[in-house]
Amino acid sequence: MCLSEHWTKKSNPLNPIVPPEPPTPGEDEDKDAVDASKYDTLAEAITAVPAGGTLKIPAGAAPIQEEMTVDKDMKISGNGVVIEKLLTVNDAEVVLNNVVLSAPGTSATDKTPVLKVSGTKPFTMKNSTVNGSARTAVNVMTSGEVTIEGNTFDAGDKNIYNMVEFSISNARDITKAVIKDNTFKGTLKNNGICFYNLAEGAQIDIVGNDFKDIDVNNNPVRLSNPKNVSATFNIKDNTYNYTSETPSADGYTGFMLLQDYSKDAVQDFSKFNITFDNLKRGTKHLMEKGSGIDNVYYVYDDQKGILTDGSNDPTVSFK
Repeated sequence: MCLSEHWTKKSNPLNPIVPPEPPTPGEDEDKDAVDASKYDTLAEAITAVPAGGTLKIPAGAAPIQEEMTVDKDMKISGNGVVIEKLLTVNDAEVVLNNVVLSAPGTSATDKTPVLKVSGTKPFTMKNSTVNGSARTAVNVMTSGEVTIEGNTFDAGDKNIYNMVEFSISNARDITKAVIKDNTFKGTLKNNGICFYNLAEGAQIDIVGNDFKDIDVNNNPVRLSNPKNVSATFNIKDNTYNYTSETPSADGYTGFMLLQDYSKDAVQDFSKFNITFDNLKRGTKHLMEKGSGIDNVYYVYDDQKGILTDGSNDPTVSFK
């Protein structure tokens, strides 16, 4: 049976039996585009995409329930398809557009992410949704520039522990990341965006994001510095809201947590330069470190607890 005949049957999950959508106005026709509906599995379609080409998944395709690995440069245009198994990007420059990544776990303790990115090349995810259940939904371990823009991250009712983790492995240090115009909703069990191993001189831009439904014991952004490098964080035009107006009794309330988890050394946060520009809790513009429900950041040492003396504070400015 030829592939075109196979795709006329309902047995193929990538064939929604609907006419293809016309190209988006203003976009050039991609000569290297591959129509996933012409292949039996998404893995086969990925193999068929030439380096630098585009994989197009038709609108209305059934949820994808196969693990996939992308190991060459490409764009993936998902048309809202739901991916329910691990998608691995392995040392490839990938643009992931308009997919729904549904973490396959049953609780926030499940260690299988729905997206894992590794290597040295740039990675972009845009116009997509992340939901489901996992300890970490998105695991990024690439030294290439990362752009996460225009997505919705939905934690449900504490179904996800950490939404996005950067370079938790010291194999790849993050050099540059842009986290822009995303919506984080639902109540996380822990933190929203986490940065661990950073390269010297790393630049992180967190711009225009809306963090909803934050538990007062959790934090939208968490930073660590195990390699004691200098790094710059531009935090601009972000808004966040708590599920309660009563701050954490343990002092864990804050937009940003700087956490030293080292046992035998000190992570030096004084090497971090952080600018909070137009940071709002609800409609309130925060212009100082603050306290209580308006506390913007705090430093936590796993051996000593919260440091209140400013001895390991970053350099911070407010606008």
